[in-house]
Amino acid sequence: GTGKSVNFGKTQIAGKTGTTSKNNDVWFAGYSNYYTATTWVGYDDNTKLGKGQTSLAKVLWKGIMSKIHEDLPSSNFEKPDGIVEMTVCSKSGKLPIAGLCDATLKKEIFAKDTVPTDPCDVHYSGSICAYSGAVANDYCPFHVQGVFTLDPVEAPSLAQGSGRKSANSEYETDAEGRQRVVRKRCEHDLAFWSQPNVESKLAQEFLQVLLRNGYPQNDATVALAAQNAQAALQAYYNGTLASFSMISAPAAATSEPGAGDVADPNAQVTNPNTADTTATPAAAAGAAAADPNAQTAPTQGADPAAGAAQVPGQ
Repeated sequence: GTGKSVNFGKTQIAGKTGTTSKNNDVWFAGYSNYYTATTWVGYDDNTKLGKGQTSLAKVLWKGIMSKIHEDLPSSNFEKPDGIVEMTVCSKSGKLPIAGLCDATLKKEIFAKDTVPTDPCDVHYSGSICAYSGAVANDYCPFHVQGVFTLDPVEAPSLAQGSGRKSANSEYETDAEGRQRVVRKRCEHDLAFWSQPNVESKLAQEFLQVLLRNGYPQNDATVALAAQNAQAALQAYYNGTLASFSMISAPAAATSEPGAGDVADPNAQVTNPNTADTTATPAAAAGAAAADPNAQTAPTQGADPAAGAAQVPGQ
């Protein structure tokens, strides 16, 4: 940390630096098993300290304390009974999940009766929306397997006037009035599918999936997103979307990014109300660029043949 420069000899030291706004004042408060001392450096008229002066409190503290420890044997702090060390995820402060929290492991000290028992809830592995990067909703047409990192939202009691917002989490109040942070899910719920221009919107979103995933360099992710979009669109045409959960669909459960059986993104979707057409990603991009207001999109189960925008695999 910022106080390492005060160390001297082999005696263990604990301490904390302090700085006021605009560097008008600096402190260092520290102690050993023998002595405690605090130093302050600043001007009486609150003149801002220069760049080379902001470390003076530490220099002064070390000069004094090293002198009075000269004839004392080195001494280490004893760990009190009931204090334990545990490795946690530094992002959540909870138990790390193997394979997800490996890059954020940190040793922390706890009182024995306060050690964390819950697993990390910041890192998530599962169905991710390839369009938004959020946790996939049950009816997400672009869901793929991925890793999600929660950006914890500020507690409501602290949020007033803060201005800080989280893009992927929010507070939820349970039946007993307790608040907890939950992951926001993507927009693809049943309300999304009830929009009159849903096919045009899907085409526009698939264009963004192509751009964000570096197609064709990352074509496995794009192909899987296209495969799942086809399944969702088929259920939409068949009028069975409300009873069809994309997350538990067999195709999604057995297909991982990079797997050999990933469907062709140009494969056809059978629309029972119109002749089959096939759209390549390029065709989808063209449809996405079109004016969505100039097209007539169907409601669920209706005939989309008249000018409907193409989506991958339609």
